[in-house]
Amino acid sequence: SVPPSKIYSPDSLRVGYAIFASGIIVGFANLVCG
Repeated sequence: SVPPSKIYSPDSLRVGYAIFASGIIVGFANLVCG
C-alpha cells in the first residue's frame, strides 16, 4: 500500500507525530482529570 520510501517522508512523519502527540495529550488530560 505504502512504499518504504514514503514511510519516512516528512509528511507522514509529521502526521504520525501529530497523532502520537494528540494521544499523549488526551491520555495526560484523562490522567489529570481522573
